[in-house]
Amino acid sequence: MREKIKKEILRNLLLEVSRRYDDVMVQNAQIFEEIRYRAIHDELTGLYNRFYFMEQLKKAIAFSRRHYDYGAVIFVDLDNFKMVNDTAGHKAGDELLKLVAKKLCETMREEDIVARFGGDEFVILVENLGSDKKKAIDTLRKISGKLLSSIKYDYTFNRKAYRVTASIGIALVHEYETGIDDILHAADNAMYRAKHNGKARVVFFNLDEEGAAS
Repeated sequence: MREKIKKEILRNLLLEVSRRYDDVMVQNAQIFEEIRYRAIHDELTGLYNRFYFMEQLKKAIAFSRRHYDYGAVIFVDLDNFKMVNDTAGHKAGDELLKLVAKKLCETMREEDIVARFGGDEFVILVENLGSDKKKAIDTLRKISGKLLSSIKYDYTFNRKAYRVTASIGIALVHEYETGIDDILHAADNAMYRAKHNGKARVVFFNLDEEGAAS
């Protein structure tokens, strides 16, 4: 009788240990997943962060060189965002950034990488545009046109309306010997030219020669 009781107690102990082990493993998996998520995502918007984007751009450049397939980096910077922050407050600015992040994701394809670099600066990696440069640029003009339309928005906070627009700069990722910094610098320069030329527009920057605003 005692042996039977001992076996029953031992069996229950093993079941309890097994259950607790499973709970710990589930908790560890959840913690690991949360750490991994935070490591590659922007805390405010939920978009990918600079670190993840740079890693994906590195891969995109390598793929482009191997397959002679065009891609592009698209810089998106909100026009007059500082005015919203200064007049409506940082809470309004944060809500606007989250809204813009949502609009960017809705406009782009699921496979495109949409990231926030910081402040009101967003960057998008588009791949698989084919080997024909003209067709790649035509596709990017359509994409950027949709982005401009999507972000052009009357944003209301505390009963005050703010017209939101964006300046966009685009640099091609192609087969030539260009690195991450070159492409990012080109896209950034194109974006600043878009601002200088009147804002709410798109400027292409080919790393061989500059393109015109669209």
